[in-house]
Order: sequence, then structure tokens, then C-alpha cells
Amino acid sequence: MGRVGVLLLNLGGPDQLEDVRPFLFNLFSDPEIIRLPFAWMQKPLAWFISTSRASKSQNNYKLIGGGSPLRRITEEQAQALQESLKQRTRGTDIRGDALLASFYGRGDRSHQTRRYQATGDSAALSSVFN
Repeated sequence: MGRVGVLLLNLGGPDQLEDVRPFLFNLFSDPEIIRLPFAWMQKPLAWFISTSRASKSQNNYKLIGGGSPLRRITEEQAQALQESLKQRTRGTDIRGDALLASFYGRGDRSHQTRRYQATGDSAALSSVFN
């Protein structure tokens, strides 16, 4: 039986207000977001930014329901894609999976990548949603 997998990637976001500061810390800890001349500066700067911006960001997230809708939207897309894969491969010996991973939010990409690899899919496609 052949297997095809799709891994949907997004930046992630805080699911609830308590997640805002950790999300900001994870985001600004990434040297691809802010490049610094010295690597040892990354975490202290991420701590400073996440601590100083958390309250203002939490207020903004309150305005849109208390968290980022990105995860919910991407989960809905993954479920729809999973259903489409089932329908399109019905009657064949191909099976498909769709998983979601976030770069900086819950469902981090390294955990989901290992979970995806465990499915044994023989072909893979990944797509980034932001």
C-alpha cells in the first residue's frame, strides 16, 4: 500500500492569552526572525521583547477573541484535506494523511515531523500557511 502525506506548516500563534509571552519568546528566539551579530544575544533579546510586548499583544488578542485563530483555521484545512485525500484515494491502495505543525506555537514542527515520519508515508508534501 502506498502512502502520501501532507504536513501543513504555519507560524503558529497563542491559543489563549497565557500563551502570548511564550509565543513571542519562541518567535524572537529564532535567528531567522532577528539576526544578531552574536548568537548569545538572541535569548536575552527575545526575553526582553516578549516581556515588554506581552501586555500590549495580549490586549490585541483580546480584541479577536483571546487567541490567534490561525491554528483553528489550519486544523480545519488539514481536516478538509484529510477528507479529500480519503475520497480521492478510495478504491486504490493509496492512503493519505494530513498533519499540522507550527513553527512557534503549540504543535511544534519537530514533534509533528517525527510523528509524520512514523506514519511510514512514501511520498510527502509540505505547505506553509501564515
